[in-house]
Amino acid sequence: MKIFRTYSKSEQACVDAAVLCEMGLNAVVVEDRAYGGNILGATSASIRIELPEDQFIEAARLLKDLHSASPATEPQTSLPVVSEERSPDALHLLLKWILISDLVIDAIILGFSKHLIVVPPSEVVEFLRSLAFSDALWRLSFLSYWPLMFLSALANLLCLASLRIGRSLYTFTMVWALVGTLGPPPMIFGPTMEFIGGLQWSASCVAFALMYWSPLSRRFAR
Repeated sequence: MKIFRTYSKSEQACVDAAVLCEMGLNAVVVEDRAYGGNILGATSASIRIELPEDQFIEAARLLKDLHSASPATEPQTSLPVVSEERSPDALHLLLKWILISDLVIDAIILGFSKHLIVVPPSEVVEFLRSLAFSDALWRLSFLSYWPLMFLSALANLLCLASLRIGRSLYTFTMVWALVGTLGPPPMIFGPTMEFIGGLQWSASCVAFALMYWSPLSRRFAR
């Protein structure tokens, strides 16, 4: 629950809250009469309506219609309302879609890898292996493949729950995957595999940006 509007008279706050509750919103009137510092602005407003943040837009519309029909109503001081275009709910839905899609793509790759991988002639394979950047790094990438897949799936599940440890683990797996690409030699993939891999990595970058540099970053505080 967050502060939606502040009032100087409890009667007006109760009227507005009654209207909002009648329309199915979870409006609550809070009166903190003991706040002596309210006049100096040292504390929050003593009379106020609190609402869930996702109901701010609907509540503002209802009260606007109510007060426009009653010109004598006392002007109210309202806090900024989150606009519909910037609603974090839409971003959260996009992030969930990306994380779930990532899990589905991993399952498809693991289940149908034989149908997606193109096997070139042995001469081409030997030549590509000779171009490996580092045999030690190649071995490390090979040994860490399954642990990375497991941690990546775990990070996605934890991020779906908006946990801070999930976001940190997601970042770790992305860095690990980037470093791991230096190990194996150049490989040849079919167009389907290339498309899926490119789409998955692009979506992962979008999810990473949403978790750190969008309003969703506040959800990862636990």
